[in-house]
Amino acid sequence: MKLPSFSVRRPVATTMAYLAIVVLSVVALTKLSLDIMPEMTYPAITITTTYKGAGPEDVENQITRTIESMLGIVPGLKEIRSSSVENMSIVSLLFDWGVNLDEVANDVRARLEFAKRFMPSGAETPVLLKFDLSQMPVMFLTASADGSYGRLNEILNDDVAEPLKRVSGIGNVFVIGGETREIRVNVSRRRLEAYNVGIAQITQALSSHNLTIPAGDLNVGGQSFFLRLPAEYKNVREVGDTLIGNYHGRPIFLKDVADVSDSFAEPMMITRQEGKKSALMIIQKRAGANTVKVADGVAARLELLKKRLPPDVNLIIAYNLADDVKRTISSLTSSVLIGGLLVVLVTYLFLFNLRSSIVILVTIPISLVVSFLFLYLMGYTINIMSLSSIAIAIGMVVDNAIVVLENIVRRREEYGESAADAAVNGASEVGLAVSASTLTTVVVFLPLIFSGGLVGILFKQLGSVISITLLISLSISLTLSPMLAALVIKKRDASARRHPLRARLEEYMERLLGSVSSAVLNILKYALARRKKNALGLGGDIHNLARAVSFYRRRVFAGAGLRILSDNNKNAGQYSACRQR
Repeated sequence: MKLPSFSVRRPVATTMAYLAIVVLSVVALTKLSLDIMPEMTYPAITITTTYKGAGPEDVENQITRTIESMLGIVPGLKEIRSSSVENMSIVSLLFDWGVNLDEVANDVRARLEFAKRFMPSGAETPVLLKFDLSQMPVMFLTASADGSYGRLNEILNDDVAEPLKRVSGIGNVFVIGGETREIRVNVSRRRLEAYNVGIAQITQALSSHNLTIPAGDLNVGGQSFFLRLPAEYKNVREVGDTLIGNYHGRPIFLKDVADVSDSFAEPMMITRQEGKKSALMIIQKRAGANTVKVADGVAARLELLKKRLPPDVNLIIAYNLADDVKRTISSLTSSVLIGGLLVVLVTYLFLFNLRSSIVILVTIPISLVVSFLFLYLMGYTINIMSLSSIAIAIGMVVDNAIVVLENIVRRREEYGESAADAAVNGASEVGLAVSASTLTTVVVFLPLIFSGGLVGILFKQLGSVISITLLISLSISLTLSPMLAALVIKKRDASARRHPLRARLEEYMERLLGSVSSAVLNILKYALARRKKNALGLGGDIHNLARAVSFYRRRVFAGAGLRILSDNNKNAGQYSACRQR
């Protein structure tokens, strides 16, 4: 083969080429985002429409059916699910995995704009929601207070949420729970009847008085001033002084027919922190942002924001997704490092050549680090699936290097060839076998790249990373490994003194490997001497395995079908049971 010859004859060019690739891979590694799982978008869109004051039947007839009829022809639609409850319509559109939800969402929005013409005027604008795993909250904060609890939501929104939104990578920050200020107007029925005033009249008066109206502009000299008429309520007294009509020439104010009070709205959700009433802050990151960097940025900004809060406000981090990501990544990284060290140790135990182990120690990290360059170019992140694929590949990438290295050492020891000739001839001799072995393994994982649906989303990174890593290891074993072997491996000197412990261990390993080799040779001789009998036995084993699989499938799927029938229709289940017997 030409690759080993080129690498051995041109060591500088080979070294610089791999050095450039390693530098690019390290730079790509620093730019990769850390996440718990691959980016995954569930192929569904939910449309929620609020219609206050309407019952479930009205919502169903006037909102839900209208939306269903308009969206039933969306391309790629698989199923429509709807739910009509009091004041709200929920319509879910399910699509096939792999559909481009951004394009579908644009089509859905266009059809909803047309559907709004057939909806009641009191219905609010439909809201589209997409479930994206990357938009899951990265952090939950809880805040409790004693004297400032009534203003807790306002404090968190103004003094915490707004500054946090300016942190790099933050998508959204919102507050739930706590107390929400509400101006209550408790109308007296008897007073309304006495002054001949209706509820609609009060509602119209409140909406028309609580406004800020633009009043054009005013030109003075060379300057132009925009004018507005602020007429919003500033306190509860102004609300009570709202003019709602007259009775026999006497003006009637809101306070004449109702009691106006500054209170809090009925809580829709109650959160508690260590037994105290609290508010909950949910922090989301932008798609593609680094979870760990975003969480660390939020934690650093919180330390500054806490100093500006009232002394009775206790703000703590209740959950941090970055901790799970760091813990998972750290565990997988430790597994990869331990696996690499064990591979080097096993290589040394079998070859008893420290220089050979150094060659393996150099080739393994290069094979693995290049995979991060591939992750960066493909737009992937460092997550459980990508690191798991590297952990799986670490045992495979060393196979090629060990086979090539062992053959180089053999030719150096047995044939007495020079270092360069042994490296070229040894790598070329097993190059075709190593290539075939690697490609057969790649073929197993390659179909995962083309898988569709949820399997494709979860395991595409697994198949692609393992395939790329194995191909890189094949290239390294035929180029870098022979070059390093020609430089560092020397012929063993039998007369050299060795440590007694090393000598005994080497002797023991040689006897063990000799015993294993003898056993394998005996098995091969026995099998080759009885080829027809072994072929018939193998055919019988395959036949029995096929029958076992067929029996298992028939039992399992028949039982599952029987349970489904019995759940939906008891008579059908009994009939099916009789037929099966």
